[in-house]
Amino acid sequence: MIIKRYSALLLTLVVSAFSMSAQTASFLNVPDDAKDLGMGGVSFVRDAECVLDETSLNADFSYFRWSPKGVGTNLIDVDINYSFGKIGIFGEARMNGYASYPMFDGMGNGTGEYKPNEMMAGIGAAYAITDGLAVSVLAKYVGSSLAPEAKANAFCADVNLLYRNKDLTVGLLAANLGSSLDFGTAKVALPMAVKAGAAYDLGLGENFDLQLGLDAGYMAQSGHNAVVASAGADFKMFDIASVRAGYHFSSNNAFDPSYISAGLGVDVSVISISAAYLFGPSPMSGTLCAAIGVRF
Repeated sequence: MIIKRYSALLLTLVVSAFSMSAQTASFLNVPDDAKDLGMGGVSFVRDAECVLDETSLNADFSYFRWSPKGVGTNLIDVDINYSFGKIGIFGEARMNGYASYPMFDGMGNGTGEYKPNEMMAGIGAAYAITDGLAVSVLAKYVGSSLAPEAKANAFCADVNLLYRNKDLTVGLLAANLGSSLDFGTAKVALPMAVKAGAAYDLGLGENFDLQLGLDAGYMAQSGHNAVVASAGADFKMFDIASVRAGYHFSSNNAFDPSYISAGLGVDVSVISISAAYLFGPSPMSGTLCAAIGVRF
């Protein structure tokens, strides 16, 4: 009985700790890749873009060393999409790993270590409604394992609406709309986000281009909320090298910290390589992302 009570108490404490500090499943709102992160996290452009791009097959792999001065997780993201005519299909998977912590039995004896982790797997489709206007829906399964007895899953969806007219792109994003993670002793809502944004390409001659991006929105999860905004720039040279910078603002730094970002990118034939780094006094300082992608 003592052990059962101890396990229930430990389970409640673990879920509460993650909900208050790490914000359970907050990895769902991490930008897709190093380009977005390098531009301050401007991320209103999501899966609907696959039917507006000139390429038909895209695949990306990204690694994030996320918030090393805070929760310190290792996040891996894999995306792939294929478009044919007005239709696009795509899939995404994420794995988020936390640092291990020691485990004890009801008598206080060490029983080893446990490594918490979270994951997401999703599949979706996009449709070009008219020239330049597209919508997408991504259905996602989310799993969270914070302790041996603190495991839960949920289902949610992302909806993305984009309009592109030559050099201007505007869009709306609603992310993580769905059920809560039920750990038995506690239910934790997924981190819902709603954003609107715009991006514009400034032609700076034959060999240079400057893209400016801005988005703003609202995030909420289990009593926490924040008004957020991101702004960034991507300066491209000779269709090969890119230099990026941006800023992410949050009205609630305990829930979603603000940060300054910088990034670099290189495009060679069908391969793109990017990196981003975050600065600032927040726990996000020191965050690093490296990504590689292919386009056909």
